[in-house]
Amino acid sequence: VRSRRQRQMCIRDSHCTDSRLQSQREADVRDKQSKVSEREQELKEARAKGKQDKIDKAQRKLEEAQSEYNAALVELNR
Repeated sequence: VRSRRQRQMCIRDSHCTDSRLQSQREADVRDKQSKVSEREQELKEARAKGKQDKIDKAQRKLEEAQSEYNAALVELNR
């Protein structure tokens, strides 16, 4: 969502450049990768505790973060 807003703001900005848009996309990819790493750690901790409901929740969050990361990569490579 944030990248979509940034893109819309950039499109309206008459000073928007390709390099600025590229930089925003790269920053978004870094943010999403960081979130994936965070979610992987949460899943690892949930597995260590052994509670299946916590593991399932952490797994769903990781999958969502991975999906957002992949979408950011697609945007980066447009």
